[in-house]
Amino acid sequence: MPIKVVTPSSAVANVIREHLTRISTLGRFRTKRLSAAAPASLALAVPHRVYNLGLTDIKGARSTAKAKTTAWRYLVLEGSTVIAAAEAIQKTSSAKPQFSNTNEGPFVDSTARAIEAAEQLPEVKAGQFELAVLRVPALFVIALWLKGVGAKSPGDIFIPLEPAPQGLTAGQRLSAADFNAVLLRLKKERGSTTSKSS
Repeated sequence: MPIKVVTPSSAVANVIREHLTRISTLGRFRTKRLSAAAPASLALAVPHRVYNLGLTDIKGARSTAKAKTTAWRYLVLEGSTVIAAAEAIQKTSSAKPQFSNTNEGPFVDSTARAIEAAEQLPEVKAGQFELAVLRVPALFVIALWLKGVGAKSPGDIFIPLEPAPQGLTAGQRLSAADFNAVLLRLKKERGSTTSKSS
C-alpha cells in the first residue's frame, strides 16, 4: 500500500472508542451527524499523527522538520461514510492516552477527499508514504502530510485541506519545498497585515 497507516497502541483506539460509545449511548453528542448515528454503527479508521507547527518555527528551507506531534487522529465512520474525526493525546508511547475531542467540521470531509486524491497520484502509487496531518494554527493552515519513507522516496508531499487561507489552494499537491515557500510567504503577509493594523 503506497500510503502507510501507522497504528498507535491499542490503548489510543480504545480510549476514543469508549468515549464515542459512552456519549452516543447517553445521547449527549452536540453535533449533528454523531448525535444521529447509532452507537453500534460507529467505527474508527485511518489513524494518523497530527503535527503542529508554530509561527516562529517557519524559517529557513525545512520549516516542517520543526513540527511537533500533538495527537493521534482517527476518522469516524458510520457504516462506510466518514462523519467525524476523533483525537486522543498520548505524550509518549507508554503513557496512558487521554481523549481529546471529536470534530465534524469541514476539515473532516476534506481529509477524506484528500486521501482519496493522494492515492491516485503517480508518485504515491510508485512510492511509500506515511500518512499524517500538519496544522499551522497561526496561519489557519491544515494540510495532509504524506511523509516519504525509504531511501528512494521522492520526498514529502503536502495537500492543503479545505477551507484554505487566501494564497493557498486546497487540494493542490505541493512538494516540501513549494509548501515551505508558501508558509514563508503567508507568514510574511501575516506580519505585514499585523503591522498595518497596529
